[in-house]
Amino acid sequence: MSSLTKLQALKCYSYSYWIIEIPIKRFFFFPTTLKRLTLAGEFCFHWKYISTLVMLPNHEELKLKGHAVVGQAWRLSDEEQFQSLKQLLSNELDFRMWEASSDSFPNLKRLALKNCSSPAEHSARKIKNEQEEMGNNSVNVYIHRTRKIEFY
Repeated sequence: MSSLTKLQALKCYSYSYWIIEIPIKRFFFFPTTLKRLTLAGEFCFHWKYISTLVMLPNHEELKLKGHAVVGQAWRLSDEEQFQSLKQLLSNELDFRMWEASSDSFPNLKRLALKNCSSPAEHSARKIKNEQEEMGNNSVNVYIHRTRKIEFY
């Protein structure tokens, strides 16, 4: 048995600018035991490939930092659900539109946006409101801009 089949946490950093044009599911084979994933630096994955991470059944924490992901919109279809995801952090990502609902993150407990665009912040507030309407008051949303932190 390969030791990667037991891997629970992975941090990937890239400091060279290149764009991946092939789907992430073909480029990386993440073990299903993976619980925490951090992508940072200049990976420049497109949002449509980040959405394929929904296939990881034990994935609880996703951190996207710097230019790890590029593109103007992150759209999650009704079928794309991060079932196990409890924490999502976006730091310095420049996406203008985030189409997701609380159904996309049914077990989310913590959502943090640091230095992201206003539309992304609006979507984060919308997800929190939808969760509260469904009776889930345990979702904490943190929005941090360079000089101001907001808690919702």
